Amino acid sequence: MYRTFPRQPNSAGGPRSGTASRVEFCFSHDRLKGICTGPTRHVRARRTQGAERWTDKSGVVGCQRRRIRHICRHVADSLNRRAFNEKEFIMPLRSYRSFAFALMLGVGFVGGAPASAVRAETPVDRNAVAATVEGRTITEGDIAVIAEDFAAELQRVPEKDRRRVLLDLLVDMHVMAAAAESEGLAESDTYKTRMAFYKSQALRDAYYIAKIEKAITEPVIRAAYDKSVAEFKGEEEVHARHILVKTEDEAKAVIADLDGGADFAELAKAKSVGPSASSGGDLGFFAQGRMVPEFAAAAFALADGSYSKEPVKTQFGWHVIKVEERRTQQPPAYAAVRERIADGLKRERLSQTLEELKKSAKINITGADAAKTE
Repeated sequence: MYRTFPRQPNSAGGPRSGTASRVEFCFSHDRLKGICTGPTRHVRARRTQGAERWTDKSGVVGCQRRRIRHICRHVADSLNRRAFNEKEFIMPLRSYRSFAFALMLGVGFVGGAPASAVRAETPVDRNAVAATVEGRTITEGDIAVIAEDFAAELQRVPEKDRRRVLLDLLVDMHVMAAAAESEGLAESDTYKTRMAFYKSQALRDAYYIAKIEKAITEPVIRAAYDKSVAEFKGEEEVHARHILVKTEDEAKAVIADLDGGADFAELAKAKSVGPSASSGGDLGFFAQGRMVPEFAAAAFALADGSYSKEPVKTQFGWHVIKVEERRTQQPPAYAAVRERIADGLKRERLSQTLEELKKSAKINITGADAAKTE
């Protein structure tokens, strides 16, 4: 569905100068809101507190990924102050191993649905060997998996050098893994516990891709959009101008000038004390809920092309209002809200899937945690 997204008025009693009313595209169960602004239909996403709670519970973006980002920033900044540039991130070759090691500290701790992959432009053989370490092979498939996990971090590295970073990361990882194995750490309880966790994590990710992501196809997303559009009831908006003055007598003098044939926009530029004065008092289109009640009631009572014959008082001063035209709010374009609809559908399907799986699963929470779940 869609609904009006109210906005606080500025000191002139109306919307901020140069802005137009907004419509909030609220897909069912979608906590990512697409905000459509005025005639340009500009959209931006806003993650709500509820969405953050959902994210934390589901492990889609875990604290370990944030930890890795912090490590990367610290290492790059402390070992090479020149690494940060306002226009692009530059990392000399001597810093690559430090950067790769920082990434390695988080390997295996990254939870959640797979990040967007850093894909090669041409198909590669995932079984092709890229390197060997102590008899262990590093394949193109290994590089592709690591690239998916650290897609966000790799945005800080020039594209032509990303493969080098990933290969360094894998080499360092295998060197340490070989050393750990030679010391018998693979038999430790800590290692076995972590391996069991990583296996479950990888299986969960694979299940998510197969059963959640792949089910949300383009026709499914389009159908959800069409359904919301069909249910959409746009609010009436008016395109108005106003002249704001400090006293009632000044407002009456403005009305007298208008009655005498003065141009409203030119009069606003000359006499209005509001921030929209320079644009001839133009407030753009707005819905009734976006204005203070006194201003909204007067504006929506006027016919197109007419101005208020009596001064309108608000907490900001005295207004003379002119309504240029009316329109009905339109839904945002499909392209503007597609990603948010897709995200909402995936979350909805994930929630339904988990609920169904839990119904048939034998779950037994013991100890003090048992009381918290009741």
